[in-house]
Amino acid sequence: QTRREDFAQQMLAANVTLANPAVNSMLAGARDRAAALGSLSGMVDLNATVLSYDYIFRFCAIVFVISIPMVLLFKRRARTSDVPAAHVALE
Repeated sequence: QTRREDFAQQMLAANVTLANPAVNSMLAGARDRAAALGSLSGMVDLNATVLSYDYIFRFCAIVFVISIPMVLLFKRRARTSDVPAAHVALE
């Protein structure tokens, strides 16, 4: 999950530039530029975490769906008797 989160953070951070109008307006309207940058960094981190969990959830869902048909391929054990062997020996 950490690798996927790092990858998502790099992809998101690549778009956080002064050329981006949303970033530019956020920094232009901020009184404290350092706090605005910290807030922006927190948003990128949070979105990267959400994207990494989304990736993991999708991966687990795919593994689950693929494993369902495999369960049907297992052989069932044939029951020899409903009575346990200990009870048969006593009678």
